[in-house]
Formats: sequence, C-alpha cells, structure tokens
Amino acid sequence: MSRKDKSKQQMYDTEEILGVLQRVAEGYAKNSDEYKALEIAAHGLLCLRNVKVQKDFEEYLGNVGKDLSAKQKEHLKRMGIL
Repeated sequence: MSRKDKSKQQMYDTEEILGVLQRVAEGYAKNSDEYKALEIAAHGLLCLRNVKVQKDFEEYLGNVGKDLSAKQKEHLKRMGIL
C-alpha cells in the first residue's frame, strides 16, 4: 500500500520497518558505526510509538519534500539561512 493510500491509516508499519532495519544491521559488525546507527533508528521508531508522537512524525514525513510556506521562507531569511 502506498503512502497516499494510507492517508487515514498509519503511514508506515513500525514492525515491518524494524524488521528491515534488523536485516540491514545483520550485514554489519555489532561494534560498527553502521550497526549502531541502525540500532538508534530502531529505538527512535519504538520511542515514537511509545510516547504517542507517531502521528506528528507521520505528518512530518508527509511534508518532506514539499515547498516551504512563505512564513517558513521568511523565518529562514531572518535567520540568514536563505
């Protein structure tokens, strides 16, 4: 199911993603930077689910790649970033 099809449902399956992270991590030594980064990503997903901010994260994911609003652009200009 695509992200668009899940608009009223959870945008991603946490368990599925955790499984993917685990399979990828198995390709690295446990003391490697890659393994540690994947482990942190897995803990991050679990934290999102456990502290009930998953919907906020899904909204953030839905906005990734979209154009900035005029208000956001003005804020970045004031910060000297744009």
